[in-house]
Amino acid sequence: MSRIGKRPIQIPDKVKVRMESGRIFAEGPKGKLDWVLPSSVEIQINGAELKVKRLKDDKLGNTNHGLARAYINNMIKGVSEGYTKLMEIHGVGYRA
Repeated sequence: MSRIGKRPIQIPDKVKVRMESGRIFAEGPKGKLDWVLPSSVEIQINGAELKVKRLKDDKLGNTNHGLARAYINNMIKGVSEGYTKLMEIHGVGYRA
């Protein structure tokens, strides 16, 4: 059982999440994202909480369960807060 997949995802007030024909859509102040869900998982949206459920109890279903939960969580974070990458520069660069 996927430990990551079991955790519910909290949906912020400023983010709208909807499901249409096998695709999940997330829309927030930072933009819009969509993703095609794997056929071995389904999504349940209850108010401000989203849960990913596994349809098949096999190896592929287990891996897609954790993958889908992590991907949807990153989508929601991306449309609400945005992504940042902090870079540190060490040294002076390339020397021959």
